Amino acid sequence: MNWSTYAKCYDLMAENNPEYQKLFPILQRSLGKLQLSSEEKIFELGSGTGNFSLKLSDIFHKNIISAVELNPEMLKLAAEKFKLQNKSNIILLNKDYHDLLLFESNISVIVAVHSIYCSNKHELLLKNIYDSLKPGGIFFAIDLGRKMDVSDWRRYIFKYLYHKKGFFQSIITLIKGFLVLLSNKKIRSQQDRGAYWVHSAEEFINKITNAGFEINNYATCYRNYSDWVFAFKPAESI
Repeated sequence: MNWSTYAKCYDLMAENNPEYQKLFPILQRSLGKLQLSSEEKIFELGSGTGNFSLKLSDIFHKNIISAVELNPEMLKLAAEKFKLQNKSNIILLNKDYHDLLLFESNISVIVAVHSIYCSNKHELLLKNIYDSLKPGGIFFAIDLGRKMDVSDWRRYIFKYLYHKKGFFQSIITLIKGFLVLLSNKKIRSQQDRGAYWVHSAEEFINKITNAGFEINNYATCYRNYSDWVFAFKPAESI
């Protein structure tokens, strides 16, 4: 999967996919009422072009948000957004989150949006996330679990755009977003050959529970292609 190619069209997809936009309120409802002191650490793993880091920055405006992303093109786009919106409480970390977690501890909140499934070590990753959190720490994840049906998404997006923009503008947007189509086909190819994790909601929750987490809430989302979970690391017994 060429994430640099996907970076060039990612935000076009995000802006024109209402299901993507519905993910932000889920994050807000799940984390918006948390009361954290200003020194508590918050990490987003696989932060991409920074859309969810921006939301985290709004929710936790007194905290530093560490946006962890390995791909340089994604990081470049994220940095431009943060500068444009004058976000001084987000730091970009150009690191592999698998490696980063080995050296981090006492984190209060870890967020991962569509970044667990593409790890070829998802069980180890979930365990490392657990180990990196402080007792009582929060893990919020949204993860693509079912196989990407590219034709289904293309029809859905076109129908949405047609009602919003009309026929000709819809076609223009789809042409501009041709790289989105190619990237999603590559995701499906990786799923088919077993390189990306395909899971049901039940399996996703079981893996998180097996890592040691307790589940507060979860549901399917993204037209039932993805699952979201709000979990926490149990506080140490006194």
